[in-house]
Amino acid sequence: MPFSTAMAAEGDTVVVLNQDFSAFTEGSETAPGTTDISTYTGKLRTELTGWSGSRVYEAGGCLKIGDGGYLQTANTDMTSNGGNLRISFRAKSLDDTGGGIQLLLNSSYTVTTTVYLDNGEWTDIVVMTSGGTATGYLRIKPYLIASGMLIDDLKIETSQSFIGAPEATQPTVVSDEAFTATWKVVKGATSYLLDVYTKNGDAKDYLLQDEAVDPPASSYATTQSKQVTGLQADKKYFFTVRAKRDQYVSEYSNEIQVVKAISNIDAPEATDASDVTSTGFTAHWNEVAIAEGYVVTLNRREVLDHDSTVNILYDDFSGFTEGTLSSPSYPYASALDDYTSEPGWTGHSASLAAANGYLGLSPYSGSGYICTPALDLSKSEGKYKVKMKAASYYYGTFKEDSVMVYFYNGGSQPADSAKIYLNGDFTEYTVECSKGAAESYVYIEYAGTNKFYMDEFAVMQDLKAGDVCTSRVATVDVGNVTEYKFDVPLSDKVGYTYTVSAYAPTVKGSSYTGYYVANIYSSNSNEIIVNYSEPTGIGDITRENTADNVWYTLQGMRLNGQPTTKGVYIYNGKKVMVK
Repeated sequence: MPFSTAMAAEGDTVVVLNQDFSAFTEGSETAPGTTDISTYTGKLRTELTGWSGSRVYEAGGCLKIGDGGYLQTANTDMTSNGGNLRISFRAKSLDDTGGGIQLLLNSSYTVTTTVYLDNGEWTDIVVMTSGGTATGYLRIKPYLIASGMLIDDLKIETSQSFIGAPEATQPTVVSDEAFTATWKVVKGATSYLLDVYTKNGDAKDYLLQDEAVDPPASSYATTQSKQVTGLQADKKYFFTVRAKRDQYVSEYSNEIQVVKAISNIDAPEATDASDVTSTGFTAHWNEVAIAEGYVVTLNRREVLDHDSTVNILYDDFSGFTEGTLSSPSYPYASALDDYTSEPGWTGHSASLAAANGYLGLSPYSGSGYICTPALDLSKSEGKYKVKMKAASYYYGTFKEDSVMVYFYNGGSQPADSAKIYLNGDFTEYTVECSKGAAESYVYIEYAGTNKFYMDEFAVMQDLKAGDVCTSRVATVDVGNVTEYKFDVPLSDKVGYTYTVSAYAPTVKGSSYTGYYVANIYSSNSNEIIVNYSEPTGIGDITRENTADNVWYTLQGMRLNGQPTTKGVYIYNGKKVMVK
């Protein structure tokens, strides 16, 4: 049954459990105890009769629940007031990035709900559900919080006024005129109130407001729905629903955006840049009919004036500023643009670990990976090198270990691979590949039980004078516009290219995993090249009379934005010879 944060009249409220964990005084919030007190003879069971758990530690008047552990209350009679429950507690993720908390009521295996923490600060959690039994219990588990969580002030109450909010589900069949609003039933609900609306800024324009919907006729039904008609094709609609039990009303359900399911979207046509100067340019593209936004990818092009070894990609990971080698931070992000010097880095979000100036992997099971942006490594006969400083670390000690480096050329299988054997403190390692292509990726995979870290990561290639060195500068979601201004330096040797892809929302998922709204993206547009040369003044002009023409000799004249070569041109209505 879904949970909500509903609050209501509480004249009949009964407190069935209230525990503040003040007896667990060892350690502190910042340095919890290291003894698991949830063992059969541990302090948790001796202080709190009937309670149990796994990986539970004292934390200076509150409790820590470690990753993979849980805290479970004693069996408690929760049947008063029809078993309508309000569960409240304070929680803190020990990862700065937050995480989830799973709540399981009366079952060790079925997750009743998951609540999420946005950061590593103390947060008050208030949730409601029904289903309290005569021997009910609550199990609390950290979910995707690698360092665990803190918990305090747990309370479970019953009241006739406690009614959980419905869980609205994504409609899968939507037309320009109608859709079917669907939600999961709430036990004990006698009716539902449906809202359907469009948005004008923060204001809502209602098509339906507090539309009464009866509960399903069958007591075994798990969902209820209502057909909604009268939509306008050019408007974007949303819906929420509330449950009623007699005079008591729940909080609103989650908000659902009503979206048509689409399977593809056309790529935009990129057009020539305008306002090209030494400090930037404006990119342009044509509108795609159903697009709700565009992503522009900008690449830098530099013409080398001498043979040189070039860092096609380099990062010292100084964008990662939190954590230490022994106690890393966990970015939990599959896209790492907020941290890396160049966009396009990705990683296995559940396995990433970072310390101040280091990026690494700490997989909990199986393996984790980090992948570079797409790189053009087709020059120099596809030969290139990958250099990095790397080490394997485990709670204060460097370890001997190994990590795999895979070289991809855009396909699903690696074109080549290399194994790096790590031998203690941070050491520089170099591996080579001879199969570079126009779209290459370097993929680092670690499957060990320690923490793998890397620093000063470089992809290098030997290029010749006249070669064009290309590198990714930015990938920008510009919203629903058809032009975008880039403030970048241009010169005779440095230019840029851009491509554009379009996106629009669609319905994804399945009946098994659930349906949800996510963007679908087009393929990239054609590529536009942007070049610029610093204009030069018209130099010495000499006049030469011939039988029929006036000739001018100029140095460094510019026609149509391009440097001129020797020859005869028309300039200001006169023939001009450029020597």
